Amino acid sequence: MKPGDLHFHRIIGVGMFGRVWLVQHKVSRAVYALKVMDKKEIVSRKMTKGVIREKNVMISVEHPFIVDLVSTFQDEQKLYMLQSYVQGGELFGLIYNVSKKGYLSNDAGAFYGACLVEALGHLHERHICHRDLKPENILINADGYIVLVDFGFAKVVLDKTYTTCGSPEYMAPEILLGKGHTLSVDHWALGVVLYEMLVGQTPFIHVGATRMTLFRRICNGVFAFPNVKKHGMEVQSEAKSLIRGLLNKNCGERLG
Repeated sequence: MKPGDLHFHRIIGVGMFGRVWLVQHKVSRAVYALKVMDKKEIVSRKMTKGVIREKNVMISVEHPFIVDLVSTFQDEQKLYMLQSYVQGGELFGLIYNVSKKGYLSNDAGAFYGACLVEALGHLHERHICHRDLKPENILINADGYIVLVDFGFAKVVLDKTYTTCGSPEYMAPEILLGKGHTLSVDHWALGVVLYEMLVGQTPFIHVGATRMTLFRRICNGVFAFPNVKKHGMEVQSEAKSLIRGLLNKNCGERLG
């Protein structure tokens, strides 16, 4: 396959090295998401190995809750990753835009959380750590199930790895402290996402917080659930227990 085989309709995402386009195959009429990356940008940022690693990770997994890598190709200036198109939007939008309350019900949180556990389980069986789990990287397909996307930070982790990566509000303490991290950082991020779905914000952020304040709160592992009377929400005790287990600052004692 080559770019000329596709109709480019519109940009549906912007990444570090390029853009994601909604495309349609000219012959089959099949619709895909095409990640287009600039070779010069990749080389200048010394991310060649990272892009190769992303491709290798994606071709090694096959699961209904994980995006499919259909094909890869290149020309003189660009690299292309053709992926399945997920048309339901981001979990982020569902939480903050579609939901009238700005958070999801306990039942919805349990459903999406269970889907995420299945997706992460498939990755971790293959020793793959996603390392950037957040609502923006979780899409909802036409049937209402989640699809995990964006494997730019994903890596096979057999012991410990020391690269600092991820999105600040979802990073585990051991990443911030530079102690080396394992697959357990995905369990921490899962706890953050579960909290965010049920509360409408991440657990360690607060108004006016600097990045250093955020990191300090994460490393201390101290957070609370909102007052029911004040916020009008009630997170079920089972969900609270699960989230507390996932957000244990001691990775050796963390659920997962």
